[in-house]
Amino acid sequence: MATRCAFQQRPANATVLCYGAPFCEPQTSCLVSNTCAQTPFQPVTENGTFVGSFDAVGNFSLFPGPNLTFASSQPLQVDVMTLPSSLVSLDLHNATSIPSALPSTLKRLAFHSPNVTSLRDQQWTSLTHIDLVDTPLTSLSNWSVGTNLTSFLCSRCAFSSFFVTPDTYTILAYTTTFSVRSILFASDACAASFGTKLMLHSQYPVCVIGPPPSSHGGTIAAVVVVVVLLLLGLFVLKRQRRRASHYHDQGDDEADDAGDVSEDILAPLLPYRLDTSVEFNAKLGEGTFGQVWLACLRNQDDVVAVKTLRPERRTAPRILTAFVAEIHLLARLHSPDIVGFVGVVWSSQHPARVKCVMEYMDKGDLRAFLRKNALGLSWHFKCQYVALPVARALAYLHARGILHRDVKSRNVLLHSTLGAKLSDFGVASSEESGAISSKAVGTLGYMAPEIMSQHRHSPAGDVFALGVVLKELDSHQLPTDHGVEFTAECPSWVRALVVQCADPEPERRPTAAQVVEIIADATERLDESKLQTP
Repeated sequence: MATRCAFQQRPANATVLCYGAPFCEPQTSCLVSNTCAQTPFQPVTENGTFVGSFDAVGNFSLFPGPNLTFASSQPLQVDVMTLPSSLVSLDLHNATSIPSALPSTLKRLAFHSPNVTSLRDQQWTSLTHIDLVDTPLTSLSNWSVGTNLTSFLCSRCAFSSFFVTPDTYTILAYTTTFSVRSILFASDACAASFGTKLMLHSQYPVCVIGPPPSSHGGTIAAVVVVVVLLLLGLFVLKRQRRRASHYHDQGDDEADDAGDVSEDILAPLLPYRLDTSVEFNAKLGEGTFGQVWLACLRNQDDVVAVKTLRPERRTAPRILTAFVAEIHLLARLHSPDIVGFVGVVWSSQHPARVKCVMEYMDKGDLRAFLRKNALGLSWHFKCQYVALPVARALAYLHARGILHRDVKSRNVLLHSTLGAKLSDFGVASSEESGAISSKAVGTLGYMAPEIMSQHRHSPAGDVFALGVVLKELDSHQLPTDHGVEFTAECPSWVRALVVQCADPEPERRPTAAQVVEIIADATERLDESKLQTP
């Protein structure tokens, strides 16, 4: 007698994404029908990321990696999902709910579902990061978090009420990052639940609930409530001090700006000025001159990245002028392969604290991604989602007479669904091809010989650096003075392209547009049936 298929009750055209036995080959994923038969269609899979059109996720308990991302073009069911017991990070895009049984090892949960407005019965006690930024929740009930929680992002959430236990309230008060769109206080419902109104992060009214007082113990219960509130007040005070210190690092409230800086210096940015303010959450990175923050625009849904000058740098008019030029250049670039510009924010009282608002790339930079992901990425993924967008970005810039001058893996940012984009135009230039500058600009290991020896910058210098990035995609190692050997898995055409890009004579290097053609043609020829699976 044939074994009944576990997916038999699903619609006839439904597909379920599975991994390993009993439906797929070992260490591979597959889509199965409601009869448990494999279908000929496969999602794009790469190192724990599965993107495509499927109705549900099934058994992934044998998946070996620490991170999983599922993104479906259809509403994604998770009722039959089984996750690996050692999973650390889970991203769900377009899912209809969150799995009821999360591994105790899970530290990060990202749930991005634009059609979900309510969640209940969530036990998030192991998580350190909760990311609900693209989910417009209005209700979250019967939920709990653990003491290790540091980040709660729900910037599209407009809660009609917010009920928490004293423990959950205290933990949320101590989070480094807490972001919601709004919280309304339901006074009648709070009173009916014997709750008490408290302010969370000095901004959001929440109902802290406890067990109802007995008829004989009302006075004692009242005393207990007062004590609890006093303790919570101390917790909140400590949290506010920590937040004040956190924002002091950002410098937004400091009074150390150059006193003679005029707002006129920002005149080129007036067409791009946003009539809003910025709510900073967490620092994403820091360089010699600037800082990049995860942030939200006040009263808006989307999470953004915000670049500012370091407090000690904005006292120098020369540095501020260069930052304004960088923002002005970025504002005029319109390419899907370049990190998107949202706008600029500043106050007339403190023009030196100008903030460049950009789209947020949720997977960080390519350098960190390669360091974390060993050698398990297919060349189809590397070419289609990384190398090709970066080459297209350079072709776009060069066609407009713009040199990037600092192409490197740290300046390639990644998004879970949008792929790679080129970023950081702090040293970009509109100089003529072959122009000689007063100094070599760029990063050691990525600079072409003519830049190092003659300070001669041209589009060929960007192409040289692109070749270095291609070699990093193969070896996952930083460039060194003695070079890095190609791996055995590196396609011959990639080796040949890297050699062309590294030609000592800049005139013999291919143009960025030619590199785009080479990568695009090679990507089409790749046999996807032989893609490596993580």
